Formats: sequence, structure tokens, C-alpha cells
Amino acid sequence: MNMKILAIASTASLLSLFAFGADPCDQNCIIKNGESIATSKIVQYLKTQNPSQDTSCPTDGSLNYSSVTQGQGTLMNTENTVKSLIESVAPRAIQLKADASHCGGCVQKNIVSIYSTSIPANTRFAAQCSSMPTNTLEKDFNYKLEIASYINNTLRGNNQDGQFLSNQCPSPCSFYITSAQTPAANNHEHLTLTVQCNQPRAGNFLAIASAPYNYNVGILHSWTCSQH
Repeated sequence: MNMKILAIASTASLLSLFAFGADPCDQNCIIKNGESIATSKIVQYLKTQNPSQDTSCPTDGSLNYSSVTQGQGTLMNTENTVKSLIESVAPRAIQLKADASHCGGCVQKNIVSIYSTSIPANTRFAAQCSSMPTNTLEKDFNYKLEIASYINNTLRGNNQDGQFLSNQCPSPCSFYITSAQTPAANNHEHLTLTVQCNQPRAGNFLAIASAPYNYNVGILHSWTCSQH
């Protein structure tokens, strides 16, 4: 497994939630921001994997299908909820993998990345959690099961990357997470994990496991065009 961090991007988050409902960036805005950051990182990554465009063919490209499906569940059951939502969009992903509409007479190679966003359904305002940083981690893995283990350990602060994220997003602020898996060379999987730090979950600390979360799943369809 290649555990090298391919990129860690820190940017000052433009998200800011204000008390009494004066909220210039609501939950939909937060979801869109996370998706935009993650999908742009994926496109950049794919360009490094296929740096030379075949000039005799149409230009390589990508289309983002946001909010293909949505759902809600508890924090404790996040992994199962997201897995179920991803499975529900699998037929659409299969269609996109077989698409041949963008390259004319050239050969079209499709790469489909399914991504998910997880955010607290209910929040409370904390001034110190406004304008906190957003970080994106990118790694290559040999197996998909390794990705789930890495994400769990990272979001719990149980590895070096997790400690970094925790330091960037101190209590009581919460993680707003967008993650994507992209097929990579040599049958590897490329993980893009974007973590926005923002307003804390509402409710008692002891009830965190049962805290409601909103989930959003989308698809990024990228393609390259070549003569062979």
C-alpha cells in the first residue's frame, strides 16, 4: 500500500455560520463547497495520470452529477448509510463507465468517481468555529477495505493525518466530510478526503452517536480521448 500523502491542501474556509439564522452558507452551500473542492482535486489528479492529450481527438473532459441521491441517518451508522446510498447509484455509474458520446471517432476511456458528503443535520453556533480551515488528503491504496479503515482512524484522530485534522479543527467544531474513490493505475484506488471544519453538532455530547446526519452522494464522470 502506498501510504504517501499525495497532497494535503489547506485553505482558509469561506464558510461562516452566524447565530439567529443569519447564515450566508447553509447546509446546501457547505455540501456544494465540499463537492467542488473534492471533485477539482480528482480532476487535477487524473490529469497527472494522463498528462498528454491526443491532439487528433476531442479534448478530455469531465461532468459532475451532484446530489444523485440523498439520505439521513445517525453518526453511529454513517458507514452503512453511505454504503447503501452508494450502492443505489451503482446502475448510473455503470452506465457512465460504458458511455461513448464524447470522443467522436476516437476511443473514449471513462473514469467514474463516486463521492459522498456527510454533515450534521442539526448544529449550534460557536463563534470560534467560523472561518476555520478546509483540508484535503489524497492517498493511493491497494484495496478498498484499506480505505474504510484509514478514514475511520483518521476521523477519530488515531493516526498522524487524523491528529493533524484534529489540531486544525478543535472542539467544539465539527467535521463536514466529502470523500471520493477513484480507480487508479495498477488496480489501486485513489482516495480524496476533504474535511471542512465548521459549526458543532447540536445536542448533548453523550448523544453524539445518535446525532442525525445528512448524506449526499454524487458522481464525477471523467474521460480521455485517444486513437487507441
